[in-house]
Amino acid sequence: MFKLFRLKHSAKSMQLSFFSFLLYICTSSYAMDEQAFEQMHNQILQDGYWAQVARYQLEEKLKKHMEHPAAQQAIQQKECFSKQYELKYYNFVIANFEDFLRYRKAQGFSKSVPIEKLQQEAKALKAQYELLKQTLKDTDYPCMPD
Repeated sequence: MFKLFRLKHSAKSMQLSFFSFLLYICTSSYAMDEQAFEQMHNQILQDGYWAQVARYQLEEKLKKHMEHPAAQQAIQQKECFSKQYELKYYNFVIANFEDFLRYRKAQGFSKSVPIEKLQQEAKALKAQYELLKQTLKDTDYPCMPD
């Protein structure tokens, strides 16, 4: 009788261990995905931020030469880079919308963002970007390829 109890206890223990293991795998892979999302999200934001800083710094440096087309084009090129990162951010968020909502919630944001609004903003930004890209196409300061 004692042996039978031990076998049943061992089987239940193994089942619990197995389920605990599965739970661990599921949870850790979710956490890894969450972590990967956060890293990519933050990297894109940081790249976009530094692109905007570079544009601002160039604009400050060339303030006295704004009447020259080359100065204007150089600044527009930096603006084009900045818009590329902004578009990359929108595309990333839209493609990973559920992860984005989870991330926002984890960051303490309670207001929901509808995906349609993000898609409209991305479309408007894409139009601005394409216009700027076309403007710089045949200059010494073209926009970098996407």
